[in-house]
Amino acid sequence: MSTPQHLRYHRCCRSGSVVLPYPSRMSDEFMALFTNDHFLWDIRAYISMFSMTSFGADVDDDVNDSRGPFVFKISGQISHKIGSLYPDPQKGPQFLYLYLFDTENEVDNRLRVFDGPRKPNLDASIVLFLVSNVPDRRYDLPSPGSLGCIVSGDDSNCTAYDIVVHSNSGRPQHGWSPRLKLRNEIGVNARNLTVNMYYAYHIHARHGIWSPILSAPRLFQQYLVDADTCIEAARLDYISKHQDSLRSKYVSGLYDALSKGNREGRFVGKRVFLPTSFTGGTRYMYSHYQDALAICRVYGNLQYFITFICNVKWPEIRRYMDRYHEKDPNSRAYIIARVFKVKVHAFVDFLKRDKTFGDVDAYLYTIEFQKRGLPHCHTLLWVNSSSKIRHAEDVDRYITVELPDPVAEPALYRTITACMIHGPCGPLNEKAPCMKDGKCKKHFPKPFLESTFFDSDGYVCYKRSSAAKHITPRGIPIDNV
Repeated sequence: MSTPQHLRYHRCCRSGSVVLPYPSRMSDEFMALFTNDHFLWDIRAYISMFSMTSFGADVDDDVNDSRGPFVFKISGQISHKIGSLYPDPQKGPQFLYLYLFDTENEVDNRLRVFDGPRKPNLDASIVLFLVSNVPDRRYDLPSPGSLGCIVSGDDSNCTAYDIVVHSNSGRPQHGWSPRLKLRNEIGVNARNLTVNMYYAYHIHARHGIWSPILSAPRLFQQYLVDADTCIEAARLDYISKHQDSLRSKYVSGLYDALSKGNREGRFVGKRVFLPTSFTGGTRYMYSHYQDALAICRVYGNLQYFITFICNVKWPEIRRYMDRYHEKDPNSRAYIIARVFKVKVHAFVDFLKRDKTFGDVDAYLYTIEFQKRGLPHCHTLLWVNSSSKIRHAEDVDRYITVELPDPVAEPALYRTITACMIHGPCGPLNEKAPCMKDGKCKKHFPKPFLESTFFDSDGYVCYKRSSAAKHITPRGIPIDNV
């Protein structure tokens, strides 16, 4: 399919350097499943019953007990287990063996795997449809010690397949391979196609090409988590194999010993050195910490700590969702991340150009992800000495915690009441996320104050008048506290 002239892809394929096959064309009946809310709700269960390998991880489902979008959360290490083709009689057939065992009762066998206290409400008709539409499968049980493959079509040409099990013979394999190269480079100096490039290519939406993984919200989150662990493992593997070029024997021993307070050589052993380029590593965090301290040494204490939060109702996100007839914006995590990155850059440019808080001398920001998956940006702002806040009255010119006048400032009033109202919590809602031991962790409601002042520790206590009131859509009166 040709790409329209107005569309050019760069980040996903590195301007044409990455060339991989697109997803195969699915039948209309199969694509219609992705409009079935029941199927999408339990898609991870439906897909796992047809998986030839089990996804092994400590999945935390408790995070989805309260309000908010679905989040796939794991802890610990991820593993993919093929399992035995001769299963334990007490557990019964599972995963790969279901392709070989009692295929006349395949639907019942697959549903039986999910028996348990947290059994999902699966539809047998959907399972039957999936069984009937899985590509032709070969049910030859390999002899002990041999290798086999499950193929589609004639097994004399093993080029189209789902999973191939083979030795390190150099034969082609499904998925990423260290032998994959960038298209525009040839010869011994050709660069490898990294795991990050591979997954970036596959999770990129393309005009006119339907992708089943992008159309499956909950399964897509699991896919992203799995992909991220693969990318991280590949980076760690590269670092462990290139320790000499990273000067580990000159740097790691000295730094690690001093950081732990060791003064004797017997405590310094051989370790894998993680450079500052490894995101999230100790040296990565320490390097950025030193950069922040260097800015403080030059410009002094910061003046403003600003939190910039993602909003799924931004017109850019809504326009994309309306264009492709999507319902839940949280199912398109990549769109949220891209739009948020653009917004963060625009936000920082606005602070520097508009000079809302004065002339900006320096700034720092870090992006974090909330428990429900939406990103937010914490920004530290240093302003010129002439613009610094020196008195409590100066705070009121930039910051207020009071409800605005709905007549004088209707747009600001709508934004504040829709996005920045805490609660209700306390006796009105004892199950609110902020409640702990019967009290609000954010210390709401706060006391009314006639004026802004600095407390003994230097923190700002904002003015909160008792005049303004507002009625929420739930019928609960709220005010400035």
